[in-house]
Amino acid sequence: MLRKIVVGYLLIALSLSGMAKGDGQSAADLSLSEFFVGVYFSSKGDCEKAIPHFEKARQLYRNPSIYLELADCYAYQGTMEKAISILEEGIRYFPEDGRLYVSTGDLYYGLYRAGMPSDDIVQKAYENLLKGWQLCSDPRAGSEAVEMAAVLKKPEEAAKLYESFPLEMRRQPQLLALMLNVYESSGLNNRLRKTIKMLANGNLDNSDFISHVVNQAISHGFYKEALKLMQQQIKVAPDSFKEWDKYMFVALAASDCKTVNKIFKEKYRKHPTSLSLYSMASCLGHSHRYKKAAAFFERALSADKSGWGNKVRLEVLRDYLKVLVASGNYKKALSVAKKGQQDFPDSTGLQSDLIYIDVLNNRRKDAIRAVEALLRGKDLSANPLWKRLHGKSSFLKYYFRGMVFYAMEDYDRAFYQLKKAHGIEPDNREVGVPLAFIYDRSGKQDAVISLYRKLLKAYPKDALLMNNYSYSLLTYNRNLKKGLELAKKAVKLVPDSPTYRDTLGYAYLLLDKLDDAEENLKFAYEKNPENGEICQHLGEVYFRKGNFIKARELWLEAIDNGGVDEASLRKKISFLDQ
Repeated sequence: MLRKIVVGYLLIALSLSGMAKGDGQSAADLSLSEFFVGVYFSSKGDCEKAIPHFEKARQLYRNPSIYLELADCYAYQGTMEKAISILEEGIRYFPEDGRLYVSTGDLYYGLYRAGMPSDDIVQKAYENLLKGWQLCSDPRAGSEAVEMAAVLKKPEEAAKLYESFPLEMRRQPQLLALMLNVYESSGLNNRLRKTIKMLANGNLDNSDFISHVVNQAISHGFYKEALKLMQQQIKVAPDSFKEWDKYMFVALAASDCKTVNKIFKEKYRKHPTSLSLYSMASCLGHSHRYKKAAAFFERALSADKSGWGNKVRLEVLRDYLKVLVASGNYKKALSVAKKGQQDFPDSTGLQSDLIYIDVLNNRRKDAIRAVEALLRGKDLSANPLWKRLHGKSSFLKYYFRGMVFYAMEDYDRAFYQLKKAHGIEPDNREVGVPLAFIYDRSGKQDAVISLYRKLLKAYPKDALLMNNYSYSLLTYNRNLKKGLELAKKAVKLVPDSPTYRDTLGYAYLLLDKLDDAEENLKFAYEKNPENGEICQHLGEVYFRKGNFIKARELWLEAIDNGGVDEASLRKKISFLDQ
């Protein structure tokens, strides 16, 4: 309590003397004298002597500072009811002085923290702290108001208040920790991820708290954030950290194969676990070292003693089949798939894999029988897979190999296979969309535009094709009006898609229709705030509207999320910082 600074005495004196005018001069001067005597005693911690002088000062002349000091002394003595009544009187006379609300809220907050958590106390703490924040932007009052809103089970109000704070204030670890529970209890997973990301980018020093946030991040699939937090945890408590298997798996899920490889070399080379072998196998596969990946997958499956459970083991098995196909070892893939079908007879995914692997091994009749078994009781003549086996089985080879390579981000090999498949079925949507993506990565704009135009003729009501075609026209600056028209149609078909709303908002942005752009991009951001492009586009809207603080914040988020031109955004941020 007792906030006593010598400079403060002088400021208060000037404030009091400045208000003494005309006939009130004598009362003001006397009040000021009493006030100074009270301050002298309270600065020494002698509130018993200070209170009479503050009371006399209040009777002679009213000023917010007198109410604050007097209430401070009563609170110091433990007379909370009296302190609160003094502040409430001050608020009646000075309803625009935020300090009075902050002090009142602090007292109620203190009662709550002291073990008196009645709804009435918490409500009054919340109301006064909120008003204090609104009037004087006191950071502590704002933070405590958020906490009280959460205690009152008002997550929407807590979130709204928290999100109104400046970015630096929102980054405070104590506030972030509070918002974890607010967002999780409200089911606001996108905001939860943003909060966890802020914690991951901070400097936490409590190992137990970090572990709690890591588990929360993993349970929601926020693996990049979980990885950063685990790296902090290792720095904070290197000797007590034991969860290397978990750390390795999180690194894999976050696509950080450099970390996976490092952990394996340091911790598991001599005594590998099934999970460490699986992690290495996956990373080797995505680095296109397929033969070595296959060897690790085989070791992982052999090392596991049903510890993963059937669901996970099945997925590992199917990943193993992919690298066998990618390496060209179709015979091995066939034997593994057959054995897998015995272990998992109800898996339609594995049955589908086996059909394609039969085709790769030129076992067309076996593939036909497998399709007939899979579709027993259904009209086979209407099934595309069954029809292709009777006429275009070569398409299935190219398509399956192409999609395996595409899944491994081996785009050069994927392109060759998908291009062959596209030549056989030029209107096939499942081939055309990944092929257009590869063309786009290679900068072949004309090929992308041509492909989407043809596909849209074959599928005139396909929202995905409309969106992708629109975004290509917009990013290539080909036909903005056509891009806007297509984006509108896609959103009309699927109004809740953040991707489609982003495209529509971007179209409006390019056409300088900023209000329409903001409406759609804010919708997209609320649904998917971890998307770098959405953050970048919304930041551009705020920049053009002159809200540079918000633009800077969103561009930093875009860089953190990835998938954007970081160098370009850094230049824009540097411009704003000048």
